[in-house]
Amino acid sequence: MRKGTLGAMGKVAANCAMHPGRPSIWLEAEGRYVCTDEPDKYASAERSYAKSEVSAPSSARLDPKFKLVFLTAAGGTILFTAICVALHLATTGEPPPARKEFIEGMLTMAKIGFGAIVGLLGGKVL
Repeated sequence: MRKGTLGAMGKVAANCAMHPGRPSIWLEAEGRYVCTDEPDKYASAERSYAKSEVSAPSSARLDPKFKLVFLTAAGGTILFTAICVALHLATTGEPPPARKEFIEGMLTMAKIGFGAIVGLLGGKVL
């Protein structure tokens, strides 16, 4: 799975979004994550994961708890970014001090969320 870090991060993010409530395991033969909705492939991936537990990368298994944390960070980042953009568009000229402070707070939350997303994906892949 180590062909490209950004590609691997994208696969982790895509699987978290598509199958948030189910555990997933990397199936090397197909080059993708499989979930419990494919019992045969999931069992095969689980057996190969159990055999190579020592050398298996940490990104080989995605638990529902990790997916929940990732999706919460991504949703919060999108929300704070949307609030920040909407307030900037709604304000003509220089915003009042209280609104400017609020906008800066929302921008800070969006930055923190982006850092959390990159940290979660990077930690899982690397």
